[in-house]
Amino acid sequence: MKKATIFLMLCVSINIAAQNSKWQIGATVSPDFSYRTLSTSYDFGGLFDSDYGKLSYTAGVNAVYNFSELFGLEAGISFADFGYKMKVSVRESIDGPIYSSTMRYSNYYIGIPIKANFSFGKNKFSYIASVGFFTAFLIDEKQVCTIPEINERYVSTIKQRDGESGFLSNYNRINIFPTVGFGVKYDLSDKFTLRAMPTFRFGAIKIYQQSLIKKYLWNVGLEVGFFYNL
Repeated sequence: MKKATIFLMLCVSINIAAQNSKWQIGATVSPDFSYRTLSTSYDFGGLFDSDYGKLSYTAGVNAVYNFSELFGLEAGISFADFGYKMKVSVRESIDGPIYSSTMRYSNYYIGIPIKANFSFGKNKFSYIASVGFFTAFLIDEKQVCTIPEINERYVSTIKQRDGESGFLSNYNRINIFPTVGFGVKYDLSDKFTLRAMPTFRFGAIKIYQQSLIKKYLWNVGLEVGFFYNL
């Protein structure tokens, strides 16, 4: 009888702990618009007027610890594609014709997002504000040159351009992206929460270590997350 009572109390305790769990785990994906800002003391005329943004994405898995219904901390690991595009004129050979082409720069990062979340509202539908930073570790930069007139496409990476010994030699391998967001979340049930949050990230560290032009990456996107309440 005593053993049965202890077992029953243990089951009740586990059930209560599960109901009061403050942990959430989930996955997020964000279609993004990426671009860069320039900072230089030199006058390059209109050299960079042909630059423009590109579509990219961020995806990852996150864990959230909610201290209360109003405040929680979130961390995880994500893969992110930052970059931009530019219009350039190219030749296939020294004496060949000049073609108009598009150069796409894609900087690939593995990053650790850490954010503080603030929720407003106690119903199933509520608002959420987020502030934090994304610590990003550069994996590679891919350059894709597309020449529509001759239906050609050239792809190169850092390793292909600089070789193994020069890999990332002039690149800042770590970047910090301060992050802010504001959106909504909806409790689908006691166990599942859906979240949608427009998010802005801005690179605090320039792309290249040594360059006459300082380039800083940024993006804006719609982060959609699906979370399971432990």
